[in-house]
Amino acid sequence: MAFRVCCRGQRVSLHMLSRSVSHSSVSAESLSELDTHAHTHPLFSRSAIGTFFQERPLLTNPFTQDALLQAYLRRHIPVQELEADLQHFSECVVSEVDALGRECELHPPVLQRYDAWGRRVDRIITCGAWGRLRALAAQHGLVAAGYERTYGDWSRVYQMCKMYLFAPSAGLYTCPLAMTDGAAKVIESLGMPVREAFDRLTSRDESRFWTSGQWMTERRGGSDVCEQTHTHTHTHTHTHIWS
Repeated sequence: MAFRVCCRGQRVSLHMLSRSVSHSSVSAESLSELDTHAHTHPLFSRSAIGTFFQERPLLTNPFTQDALLQAYLRRHIPVQELEADLQHFSECVVSEVDALGRECELHPPVLQRYDAWGRRVDRIITCGAWGRLRALAAQHGLVAAGYERTYGDWSRVYQMCKMYLFAPSAGLYTCPLAMTDGAAKVIESLGMPVREAFDRLTSRDESRFWTSGQWMTERRGGSDVCEQTHTHTHTHTHTHIWS
């Protein structure tokens, strides 16, 4: 006779795999005793590790904990002010940005197509944490750092270091920052045809700072290039800037 042991929660029971029970060596009394033992002693209660709970990871200063990044910067941009700024920014990531990013993940942006009276509004509704991340991005120059040229040819590296430290905790706020940087770069490359827009896109003043986004008129977002080629679908990309 074959048996199968089943564990459900703290309850243990035996199931016979044969239809016949006439020759079973397991009595009802032994099954009852096994069931009583399961209730008296929870599963794994006598294991060596006891009851185990995973501790929540503790975020510490991401710059001081990154020996490779520090060594790279000291080799190529040996400026003490730069390290001090990155260390200060990393403290902000630990104390504020990380919590804001978690809130953004729980409350992502929502598109409101119509208002309560049925009028088309197409308004993007974001949580308060999203707005606070925008203010911090401006204050710490996450876009501006690449255009102020404080460290000459290494200014972009300095900017990307900040983005590198910011991104893991930022709840995807790096997406509008990337679009903002792209719009500023295009304006600069074209010889500043709209100087005010460039100044706002690269501002450290949160009251003047603009962010940029991109939309594609083709519904599927241009992801299926092969199909677009065969069906002669044309995709147009538009950049929109808003405060």
